[in-house]
Amino acid sequence: MQKKFLYIIIGLVSLALIGAIASAAVVSVKNDISELRSIISIEKTSSDGLLDTYTITYSDNTKTTFTIRNGKDGTDGEDGRDGADGKDGLDGQDGRDGTDGRDGRDAINQLSLVGDTFYLDGFNLGITIDDCVKMNFSQKGNQLEGDLDLSIIFYDYFDKITYTINRTGATIGTTTYVDTIVPVSDLSTNRLQQTITAGYHGNYVLYVNFYDEENNLIHTTSKPVNFKAEHYNIYYLNATLPVLLATTQLYTEPHKGVTYMGLDRRATYNWYELPANTYGFPNTTVSDGTTNLGLFNDQGIEKTTIYGNQAAGTWGGIAQTGNPNHAIHTKKWIADLYAMDNSSTFTFACVDNSAGSAIAFGYGNSIPKANFNIKIYTDGTSTTSIMNSRNLNTYSKWVTVRNEYLEFINNAASMETINIFNYKSYPYVMCVDNNVEYIVNCKPAMLNSVQTKNAENASLLYDIYDDHITQLSVGDAFDKVRNVGKIKELEFLLRTRWVDNENVEGSAAQYFNTGNGKPSLMILGTSESAENGNNVGATFLDLFQFVIDTYGDEYNILYKGHPAWPLSRFEDGDDRKTFFESNNILILPNATPAETFMYLYENVYIGGYFSTTFTSAMIGQTIFFFGSESAIKGQGSIAHMFNTEDPDYMGVFENAVFIDKNYIETHS
Repeated sequence: MQKKFLYIIIGLVSLALIGAIASAAVVSVKNDISELRSIISIEKTSSDGLLDTYTITYSDNTKTTFTIRNGKDGTDGEDGRDGADGKDGLDGQDGRDGTDGRDGRDAINQLSLVGDTFYLDGFNLGITIDDCVKMNFSQKGNQLEGDLDLSIIFYDYFDKITYTINRTGATIGTTTYVDTIVPVSDLSTNRLQQTITAGYHGNYVLYVNFYDEENNLIHTTSKPVNFKAEHYNIYYLNATLPVLLATTQLYTEPHKGVTYMGLDRRATYNWYELPANTYGFPNTTVSDGTTNLGLFNDQGIEKTTIYGNQAAGTWGGIAQTGNPNHAIHTKKWIADLYAMDNSSTFTFACVDNSAGSAIAFGYGNSIPKANFNIKIYTDGTSTTSIMNSRNLNTYSKWVTVRNEYLEFINNAASMETINIFNYKSYPYVMCVDNNVEYIVNCKPAMLNSVQTKNAENASLLYDIYDDHITQLSVGDAFDKVRNVGKIKELEFLLRTRWVDNENVEGSAAQYFNTGNGKPSLMILGTSESAENGNNVGATFLDLFQFVIDTYGDEYNILYKGHPAWPLSRFEDGDDRKTFFESNNILILPNATPAETFMYLYENVYIGGYFSTTFTSAMIGQTIFFFGSESAIKGQGSIAHMFNTEDPDYMGVFENAVFIDKNYIETHS
């Protein structure tokens, strides 16, 4: 049965007069419809007893009114009294309840639906079900919170009304991904006011579903509930040093709008400590993680700390459902952000080896170039290896690749998918675009690579890189953070500062300040395959035993593994862990950028397997490399730092030694 069916009677005195007034009102509405005016609002404008007056306002500011009389319930009759008991007979039956007074049922058939349009006594009111849904959504600034005000005209006509708010994402195969912020709920009154919160900015939709008395869905009305910002910073980062450099800029450079961070190595962050207006990538989840600190309380029990550990959701972060190299979900999400407001602007931050992401998100979505800029970060490895392997350090090749790139971005919008890791040659020609900033840790590494080839027109390419590449060294980056007083916040984010299980604040300084007066020597690890490179010729444990024997009296020795290679990944990981424990070698968190330890804390020296981390070393900070001298000095990203004739030579590795099998044999 329909709940409280809204029964209409037009007029004040008699059914005849009611019909006359109704006909006149409806004809007026019908004439309005014929003039193709749209309905702006339907509002109840007055009430007099049981009589409600509604006003329809049209797009030309003309108005029409109609009235609704609600029937009044009669008073319940009194219960009948029990009949007198007959002797040994049955009790008399109870009297029946009195009947309710009749509602205004004489007009029950005057309001009806034909399709999705209301008719009154056979006349077209020009009011659709969609017109009955009045919704206002007010977002609170750029925040993921807003106020919803929903009201339903003719609410009582329907047996059931439900509502939900969700966003439809990308479709991969046969699966369409939907993110819901308000689950399907019954609308129990004709007015709903509530605060709603979204998981991320995007084009959500309010769906209102209308049902008849048989629970059949009659109609669905949809209204946009858009959470939007004037500017979006989309950071889609892999590798380690680029994450560190980008993070320091979150604290030191003005960031309008909102920022989303998507990290390949998500354990680098404590995701509970993101800066203001900064979010993890959409659909990622954050749960409590526990870190053993390698520090002990008075009872000898190792302290722990709780941090926000981010995991990729169905499409959050760099790992995602579908082909992760195509970033299908993220690309559609960004397209939807732009579609909500074509005046929105974007900053797409990426790493040099994944610059295809910025191309896909901007040009691939047909966003005008004026509406976005690109920040490309590099740690130096890809910078030199790609340039050398693809002969990009000649001017003629640069021009060829530049033309290929321009053709590619012109066609990007027509491509169904773009593999974001397939276009590693493009960053070095993108640097001249007026909406691109190419940021390197060590600019001389690129310039040196150009110079060493002595190719024709090398000076032209040198000038391009010199003019269009920005250097942001780790040292400068941390100095900028110090200057704005944000070092402590950065430490908490990078998990080098914490509150432990005894509610005591601590920092990684405790790893290095042991109280014995010795400086710290941090040994850098690498991947299992890379351990055999650079002509080392010695095993991991042989190298470490030599280091202990040679440097153990002078330094406190710590081990910092490669972010992607914790000890558990190595075939002999258990043996390595046992070796470290027996020699009192502290294992540092492998996800934390080594540069953080090198620059935040005093008396920290480094050695170990080669990586671009060494390009960030301060003068005299490097004690040794694992590898032969010729192999290490031949690394393109670092070769210039050994060149005493280089105008930028600073003697960073002046006293460093090269430990390989031969060195061990001659110095043991």
